[in-house]
Amino acid sequence: MSDIKKIQCLRDLEAYGVVSLTGEADALSFRMLCDVTESGRMLVCDTYGIEKLGSSWNSFSEGGKHVGSAMLPYDAWMALGIVALHTDRHVHTIVRTCSGVFGLTGNMKLIDAEWKIDESTLDMEQVEPYKISGGIHSPLEWPEWMYGKIERVWRKTVGDTSTRNTHQMSGRVE
Repeated sequence: MSDIKKIQCLRDLEAYGVVSLTGEADALSFRMLCDVTESGRMLVCDTYGIEKLGSSWNSFSEGGKHVGSAMLPYDAWMALGIVALHTDRHVHTIVRTCSGVFGLTGNMKLIDAEWKIDESTLDMEQVEPYKISGGIHSPLEWPEWMYGKIERVWRKTVGDTSTRNTHQMSGRVE
């Protein structure tokens, strides 16, 4: 399982330049104050379609020079994690579950689940679970007990790290 990158909270985004500072950033205890490095600033701005952040609170951390700050909702890790893993050139498949966002790297592959449709009710029933291959004992069933039930999967094409707001059908840029 070493070929899986995990993002399950704001602290997991420090590798991508988002540095959590405090858990008591607002009166509702809804948001956390975070400083960002340049890569973190690009990640936050890209994810939310904004151009500017507030001034940084601290000047430097292990991740580099802080260039700005934002008060991010505690659940922002989900959206930021998806974009961070999409722009990570080592990740080829992104899996979202209720417990986190996971990026498959190396020769780790996700094998789709198989589903059966009940013709009378149009309910879908999973016949075969999602599996992962590329490990020693491959393929293995997706470990729901560890990572959660798969809700969505994104597969990147080779070299695909752009997140530009481009309408995929028309090519129009927003």
